[in-house]
Amino acid sequence: MELIQKIITMKIFNVGPLEVLLIALLALIVFGPKRLVQVMRDFGKWLRSIAKSPIVRDFVRTTEDLRNLPNELLRESGLDQDIKEVSRAAKEAMRIDEMNTERAKQDAPDKVLPDSETSIFPPDLPAENNSDDPA
Repeated sequence: MELIQKIITMKIFNVGPLEVLLIALLALIVFGPKRLVQVMRDFGKWLRSIAKSPIVRDFVRTTEDLRNLPNELLRESGLDQDIKEVSRAAKEAMRIDEMNTERAKQDAPDKVLPDSETSIFPPDLPAENNSDDPA
């Protein structure tokens, strides 16, 4: 039952409820109310046979495996811990930088300090000279 629910919720054809309603209305017009019941019953049997086929089960399992693959690779290689540590260190550095900036503003409220004097991060590098002179 869970497999059928996953197949129904998969957005393979990107068909929403309004599109389904339009298709049902067109089917009612084309087949008529008497024949529509038999057509929908046959369609349901066909859809159930597809959903229970081993090919579709393998397809669903493979797509789930592929969806989870990047996280598994990160976990197995240990990079997820490295990413968390780098993120923590960057947040801490930004916090310290903000504290230093605030402290510099409090020490000299009238003086406007350039970012290079208050930041622990290096200032931006000057733009490269793109002229043809080798100076």
